[in-house]
Amino acid sequence: MRNRKNVCGLLNLNKPTGITSRGAVNRIMRLMRHCKIGHAGTLDPLASGVLIVCLGPATRLIESVQAMAKTYRVAIRLNATSDTLDADGQILELSELRIASRSNGRSPHRPGRFPNCHLRFPR
Repeated sequence: MRNRKNVCGLLNLNKPTGITSRGAVNRIMRLMRHCKIGHAGTLDPLASGVLIVCLGPATRLIESVQAMAKTYRVAIRLNATSDTLDADGQILELSELRIASRSNGRSPHRPGRFPNCHLRFPR
């Protein structure tokens, strides 16, 4: 591309795990020198998924893109404790998974390290 200053658009990037959102943008910046680049949101390095990258004048759309409705799909393991408290760590303990009774809605567990985290299960 000869004149990268005239590039304008959105990239729908499928960010892999293992790199930060900024790292993904930096890779694009190396390819698109002299072009204004920004991203509309941040994905954790452990997360993979869509990262919207705006090029040139389209960087003005970042705020609008961030305000759009989003859907997240996650897979979690509730009965494991790791040394880093995330999926990258070594599993230190596996416990029996007990689900609260639907009749009273009370959990048999004490609040853990994240007491403000609430799980909702469909009825």
